[in-house]
Formats: sequence, C-alpha cells, structure tokens
Amino acid sequence: MERRQAVLLVGSPKPGRSSSLALGEYLLDDLERRGWGTETVNLRRVMNDPSALLVAAERADVVILAYPLYVFGLPAPAVLALERLADASRKHAGQAHEIAADGSAADGPRLVTIVNCGFPEHAHNDLSTEMCRLFAAQAGWHWSGALSLGGGGVIEGRPLRERGPLARSARRALEQTAAALHDGRDVPAEAVRLMAKPMIPARLYRWMSNYGWRRMAAGNGAGDRLDDRPFVTP
Repeated sequence: MERRQAVLLVGSPKPGRSSSLALGEYLLDDLERRGWGTETVNLRRVMNDPSALLVAAERADVVILAYPLYVFGLPAPAVLALERLADASRKHAGQAHEIAADGSAADGPRLVTIVNCGFPEHAHNDLSTEMCRLFAAQAGWHWSGALSLGGGGVIEGRPLRERGPLARSARRALEQTAAALHDGRDVPAEAVRLMAKPMIPARLYRWMSNYGWRRMAAGNGAGDRLDDRPFVTP
C-alpha cells in the first residue's frame, strides 16, 4: 500500500514557535505514528518563492492549514498561499472548478484547518473557517472540516504535551481527527466539540490577558499611557 502524505501549512507570521505550529505538529505527529509521511511548510518563509508550497501540496493526500485569527480572517501569508494554490489548481484542471458546498466534486487533496484566536470565545473564528471552506470548493479540494480554538494564547507556542491538563481536550480532539483522517473520514463532530472547550475559564483568561498587557506596557515605558486617546479631538 502506498504511503500517504500529510502536509502542515503553518500560517502564523511569527518567526519562531507559535500556537498554530504547536496544534498542527501534534496532529502531524499522530499521523506519522500511523505510518504517514509528513512535511511542514512555514508560509511566512515561502511568500516570495512559492515553489516549495506548490510541490508539497501537489504530493499531499491531506493538507492541514494551522493559523491564528487576524482581524476575523486569515493572516497575509495564509491568504497568499491559498490564492496561489487556487491558481495552480485551476491551471492544472484547465478550467475553474464550480463551487460545491459538500466537496462532492473535489479531486484535489483533503483540507483540514486548525484555527486559534486570542479571544476566549472560539466563535470568532467562524468567518475565517468559511473562507477556507470556499477555497476548498473553488480549488477542487475536499473540505474535511475545521477545528476551532479560543484562548490560543494559553499554549504560548509550547508543544501540547508540555501544557498538561490545560491542553487535554485539544490533544484528544487532534487524536480523534488523526484517527478519522487515517480511516478516510472527515473531522469528527466530537473532535470539533472538544477543541472548542475553553482551556481555562473565560473570566480568568481575560484577567491574565489584561495583566500581561499592563506588564508589557510597563516594560516599554508606557504603563501610565494605556488610557491615552491620541486621536480624540480636544
């Protein structure tokens, strides 16, 4: 049996580790343990030369796009990557694919997305997920579903195994997703539910975020200026 290939596209613009990478690599590692070949492409590094991206997608059975929410959409590297992949798909097919909401006419790889946001509520990710679903339909890829996480800052870019009980539900969601993909199925509803569970209570998350913001401002000499309103006319 031919070895199947999974490719992780990391959409975070951060130069180092990110929550997107931590989530995506956990799923990738699980697939690798099941005998899959794996590859990781940092989209920030291939913006000016997309050849590595196109080659990786061409040989993939499953593409995993992991990204953080930016202004209720995708970060620039992820947007540019999807545009290039859609163009390549249309050229390959010789014509534009018709939009098929259920992906039934898809002949490209399977697409799974993992999105995290800094808000405690994961519902803020819904619009960006719909953007990815429409990309899959227009590119002729099979839409296999999305995992959506709120409060992604809790991960801090560290491997999920190092986050202990905080990331237990996220790890279970990714393990269930790996099992489903291995069996040729889409992201299970139970995995979606588990990923959406808050890692910490929303009230605590907001307090920690505000504390971190004030501490960062103080470290940059702006601790007494957080209430400034420079664009308000006197």
